[in-house]
Amino acid sequence: MEQIIDRIKERILNNKLPGLASHIKMVPPDRDLDILPEDFHRVRQSAVLFLLHPNEKGELSTYFIQRPSTMRSHAGQIGFPGGKFELSDPSFEYTAIRECKEEIGIQPGLVQVIGRLTSLYIPVSHFLIHPVVATLKAEPSIELSKDEVADFFQIPIAEFLKTENRSTKQIETVTGSLEVPCFKIDNRIIWGATAMIISEFIDLIN
Repeated sequence: MEQIIDRIKERILNNKLPGLASHIKMVPPDRDLDILPEDFHRVRQSAVLFLLHPNEKGELSTYFIQRPSTMRSHAGQIGFPGGKFELSDPSFEYTAIRECKEEIGIQPGLVQVIGRLTSLYIPVSHFLIHPVVATLKAEPSIELSKDEVADFFQIPIAEFLKTENRSTKQIETVTGSLEVPCFKIDNRIIWGATAMIISEFIDLIN
């Protein structure tokens, strides 16, 4: 596990991120990953926390949340803890850690940042997402925000390396029905920006 963490640190620090080459493996159809000039004024900054921690079996895993089905945007979707960058936030790392505390109760002092993965733009919501990779110094206490989180769970990183867990799924989106690339693990569907971030992380450690 420590070797994986060291490899991630080295590649992030040396700017050896696969970026777009990884993102396009899991990108939904007809999605433009570039920010068009006419959309520059609409871009909203955000950050998510890709938090690495052993599960109860000692397997290196990461945390996910599922949004409530009643939310106005991203209803029912699975993603990383995170949210919108506020002007009072000193950094995107701060944003990701702050949102993680608000959503699942992990105290900021437990979070040790490794670095960032490649930012990616979501044209539907106009969010530019900055993924922050971190580890935990100790076992956290979890307290879910019922307004923002319907479910919380860990998935071992090894599950994303299995080809049988990659598939496609017909999804109803705000722009219509799409057949999207996804990860299918334990009857959970992970697609969109979250799947694209995972794709880069997997390529980083392989």
